[in-house]
Amino acid sequence: MGKGFRIFLVSLLGFCVLIGAICIIVPLARSGEPNIPSQFNPVTDDTGDNTADNSQDTTTDTGDTSAATEPEPESEFVTKAKETVQTMTLEEQVYQLFMVTPEDLTGVETATVAGDATKSALEQYPVGGIVYFAKNLENVEQIKSLLSTTQSYAKTPLLLGVDEEGGTVSRLGSRGLGVTELDDMASYDDPQEVHTMGKTLGDELLALGFNLDFAPVADVSTSGSAIGDRAFSSDAEEAASLVGSMVAGMKESGILCTLKHFPGLGGVSADTHDGAASTNATLEQLKEKDFLPFQAGIDAGAPLVMVSHLSVPAVTGDDRPASLSTSVIDGLLRTELGFDGVVVTDALNMEAITDHFTAAEAAVQALEAGADLLLMPEDFQAAVDGVLHAVETGSLPQDTITDSVVRILAMKYEYGIA
Repeated sequence: MGKGFRIFLVSLLGFCVLIGAICIIVPLARSGEPNIPSQFNPVTDDTGDNTADNSQDTTTDTGDTSAATEPEPESEFVTKAKETVQTMTLEEQVYQLFMVTPEDLTGVETATVAGDATKSALEQYPVGGIVYFAKNLENVEQIKSLLSTTQSYAKTPLLLGVDEEGGTVSRLGSRGLGVTELDDMASYDDPQEVHTMGKTLGDELLALGFNLDFAPVADVSTSGSAIGDRAFSSDAEEAASLVGSMVAGMKESGILCTLKHFPGLGGVSADTHDGAASTNATLEQLKEKDFLPFQAGIDAGAPLVMVSHLSVPAVTGDDRPASLSTSVIDGLLRTELGFDGVVVTDALNMEAITDHFTAAEAAVQALEAGADLLLMPEDFQAAVDGVLHAVETGSLPQDTITDSVVRILAMKYEYGIA
């Protein structure tokens, strides 16, 4: 190869390098930006908004979409409840947490009419609700008058409740008082029939003036249990199907219904009316069996869950009643089952509670554990005073009270109790 030809090749190579350099440098000089591959550039629309086009996949390689998730908007009922709470004194808020008998409210021996004593008592003790028993209920017209008059006296609308499960626990149907008489729940096995039954029961209770039924039982019964035939079935999946159907029917009617007795009394023979009751069930056993009907009822839209006084030491590590246990109410019911409605205690005058706690202690500890509505304390005024004292001394945050009152009021507004 001649010397002149080699010089030509070197010159040509240098020229190509120069041209390549120019092709890289000139675009950079014009844009003033680094030449970043397009897949790392934000996609901009005509407004200059650095928001990805809707057709683009905006997830990262980890699949995490949390940044794009927005909290659900607050319901109109919660908004209204928060506005109402702002107008209430601390005492008024605390009284909203209690549901008592008319006798506890008024001091009379047996309440069958609502007169001056009821009006005066509601002005002084503006409770969240009143629960009625057979002795209060004489005939259809008397019941309607009692309930409508009582409601008319309340500054804040009342929950007016009754235990009307059917079968052995019936304050009305078994006595021909405007409600269809039902058999024990164990005698029903058709989900459609149970749905219709729930709708009819709700319609009839509302016609009398009640707005809350402490039913259905969501326990899974076992042989020898105290619950017995009050439960739909000893088979957890069948019980779950029927509980879900019952809740759906009751919800369709517009009556407030209550799943009971969480975390499940169906496997114990002891009765918490008479003393302590405990189960050795583990968390896995509860999940596989006892929780199924409660989950079905929650999924069907049950607005309330009643927590029993059962102890579950294999889960909580102690003998504390479920109704006073943060592990049960917040850990299991709220977190594990995802329930965000109103938590009501079983009656706090039962011996499972009164044998070990004063009325004030039980009320405060139930609220600390996450309960919202306190049912029938042994000493109503002592319980109220205990809660007020706990808030005033700082041992119970006022936000705990406010949050529960908001849940209770929002539920009332959603169900037209206003």
